[in-house]
Order: sequence, then C-alpha cells, then structure tokens
Amino acid sequence: MRERRRTRQRTWTLFYGNGGIAPEEFTGLSPRYSLLSAGNGTNILDALGTDAADNASIWLVAWSPETVSGIFPKGSQAGLEHDTGHGGRGRAADTRLTGAMGVERGHLNWLMAH
Repeated sequence: MRERRRTRQRTWTLFYGNGGIAPEEFTGLSPRYSLLSAGNGTNILDALGTDAADNASIWLVAWSPETVSGIFPKGSQAGLEHDTGHGGRGRAADTRLTGAMGVERGHLNWLMAH
C-alpha cells in the first residue's frame, strides 16, 4: 500500500510538481509548459479554451520499452540507481535444491531529482 501511494505521488509530481513552491518536489510538465507566450509555447497545442474550469490537459509523451525522456535539473541525478554496496556477490540457501546458489545482492533506489 505504501509503495502504491509513493507511485501516485511520483506520477502526480511528474505532471504537476513545482520545485519553486515545494522544494522537495522536482518541477514537472505543467509548470514548464503553461504559457503559450513562453519560449517553449510552440510545444503547446492550443484548443482555444477560455474557461479554466472547463479546460483539461492531454500530455503527448513518447514512451518505449527501453527509454523515456525525463526532466531533471542539470547536474543532479535521476533514475534507477543500483547500489551493490549492500551485499555484492554471495551465496544463498536454495530451499528447492540441496546446497546453495550464487546471488548478486544489491539495493535499487528510484532517484527523484530535486
């Protein structure tokens, strides 16, 4: 349950996070692509909506099995980090077979840039 909540928060932050208002968040897509008059305004498709209560956003993002383009501040880290300092190579008991098997121990951490 806790992991599901973290996943929802990360997803929300990807679209709506604003590091200028909440320093623990990274700046997501909405604050970056919010003004037609901005330098990147050509990347916004304007459907000519005038009432903010009736408008909605549709995000066109290219995802693939191997890659996705993400955003994070220059000089910071983001993505999946594999730390083998929490064990490295070792042996573990195999309950289905007699003896032990070789294992690679490590710690995976999803880094969210700030």
